[in-house]
Amino acid sequence: MYKSTDGGASWIAASTQPANTRVRELVIKPGDSAALFAATYGGGVNWSAYATQPGNLNLLSLAMDASGKLYAGSEAGLFVSNDGCVSWAAINTGLPF
Repeated sequence: MYKSTDGGASWIAASTQPANTRVRELVIKPGDSAALFAATYGGGVNWSAYATQPGNLNLLSLAMDASGKLYAGSEAGLFVSNDGCVSWAAINTGLPF
């Protein structure tokens, strides 16, 4: 992971990423630019794998609304966390598969 603080003219390492971590999607928390959520196959300045995620799933996409609800799309469906990834709820009802 790299960051730029000058509009992309230069880049520096923003963190030390765990080995073999593939990042699929990044989401910055609204109102807190220091909080970055990543959909990965593994565990920013600090990488912290949240204690819970929507199952042991391959996360494919993330989205966060203005209220801080985090949505995660996976091979098994769509999930939402209202509490900073402490718990997740499936919201697949009515979705085609």
